[in-house]
Amino acid sequence: MCCEDLQADSLTVFLSKTKMAMLPITIKNLFIMRVKLIKKSNPFDQSQSPKYFAHMENEGVIDLYDLANQITKYSSLSLGDILNVLENMIDAVSLFLLMGRGVRIGRLGMLRIVLKSEGVSSPADFNYNLIHRVKLQFTPSVQLKKQLEDISYEMIK
Repeated sequence: MCCEDLQADSLTVFLSKTKMAMLPITIKNLFIMRVKLIKKSNPFDQSQSPKYFAHMENEGVIDLYDLANQITKYSSLSLGDILNVLENMIDAVSLFLLMGRGVRIGRLGMLRIVLKSEGVSSPADFNYNLIHRVKLQFTPSVQLKKQLEDISYEMIK
C-alpha cells in the first residue's frame, strides 16, 4: 500500500524543521497495545467477588542508548552527539524541576514536581514535616493524548 492510498485523516506527518531530515510517518492504529486480564479483589471490601481488569503487557524498557540509536536514523548527528545532547537535557530538566519550574518537552508533555501534605486549619499551624510526599508528575501533550486514543488493542493470555 502506498501513502497515496491512505485516507488523509489516517495519516499524520510530523514536519521537520530541516529539509534534509527524514519525515517519520505514523499511520493511525499502527501501534497495538498488548493487554492481558488480571483478576483482582477489592482491598476495601473482601466480600465482593474479584473482577478482571485490563493490564498492559510490558514489552520491555528502552534505555538512553537505545533512544539515541533510534534518533540517529532521523538525524545527521552521530550517536555520541545525540547521547551528549540527551545527557545535557537530563541535567537541564532536573535543574529546572528542582528550581520549582514545570518543564514542557515539546510534543511529549510536561513534567513538574508536586507535593502531598496534610491539611491544616490555618497557615500558622503548617510546618514542613506535614509534607509527606514529593512526586514527579507527567502530563501528556494534546498530541500525545490523541495518539493514545488511537491505539489498537490485542488480548493475550
